[in-house]
Amino acid sequence: MRPLTVAEAEDVFRLRILIEPDAAAEACKDADDEHRALVEATFRKFDGMGGGTATGVSVNRDFHLALTASPQRGVTQDILEKLHLLSERYVRKHLEPPHREVSALSEHQHIFDAWMARDAKMVKKLIKEHTKGVLDDLRQQLQA
Repeated sequence: MRPLTVAEAEDVFRLRILIEPDAAAEACKDADDEHRALVEATFRKFDGMGGGTATGVSVNRDFHLALTASPQRGVTQDILEKLHLLSERYVRKHLEPPHREVSALSEHQHIFDAWMARDAKMVKKLIKEHTKGVLDDLRQQLQA
């Protein structure tokens, strides 16, 4: 397996920052009841977590991809799925420090609340800040 590097983390997370906030913002405005129920059910998986970092990484991916899902933007979703697969080992690293999952859950709660309120501007802002925060943390962790 390739080693984790700051360069790869920056590449993957910068692409996520360019695509994901806008995709989630658009999806929250367009979401029908079924999509909203999917996002809520996916978010509720965080409540039952107790399986450690591997479970957290999987639930994190599912949640982020549920936020951006849209039948009108299949190519965008395919790209985001690939980016999330590439970022999973970095998310696992990010979640290693004690209590990191607690702060991530708090950020996800705010994103979820804004998404469910169809506040596209806030969704975009929060996802961008969240993803930049993960990248900032990874820079510190990988250079240590």
